[in-house]
Amino acid sequence: MSVELQDLLILLTQEKDCYSQLLDLAGDKKKAIIADQVTRLDQIVSQEESTLANLKKLENSRLDFIRQTAARCRIPEKDLTLSQWPFPTSSEEKQQIDALQTGFKQIITTLAEQNQLNNRLIDMHFMLIDQLLFKKTQTKTQLQYTPNGGLDQTRNQTVNLIDRVM
Repeated sequence: MSVELQDLLILLTQEKDCYSQLLDLAGDKKKAIIADQVTRLDQIVSQEESTLANLKKLENSRLDFIRQTAARCRIPEKDLTLSQWPFPTSSEEKQQIDALQTGFKQIITTLAEQNQLNNRLIDMHFMLIDQLLFKKTQTKTQLQYTPNGGLDQTRNQTVNLIDRVM
């Protein structure tokens, strides 16, 4: 295996591991949302942010590696792909690349589905909170009439339950 390909595969494997961590965290997030564990959810979000920062560093390293390798091979960066690697690759290396690509696709697809589910769960929590707040804060108008049957503009008040001690 060429040193260049080996270095690239190491970077890609590290990136895949980060995505696996994000997938695990998404599962933990789902459990925390369902159990209404806000403190745990906050911890998970902090871990996600740390993992994403690490992922960004790895991606920048990968892009730098691609730029350097493309410059050494005198080919445009966009033409430097694993399917058209400029150095000789064995069938074993191609299998390793295919396995890595398949793993990426599976993880990212599952992660996208899990994130959509978590977003729906959070939206449902917000809808419940909105309904509870609406019930607690419904506004009632207390109308006051003048002796001749008209509305007394100086005494009409709008009362909100949130203004009262409960």
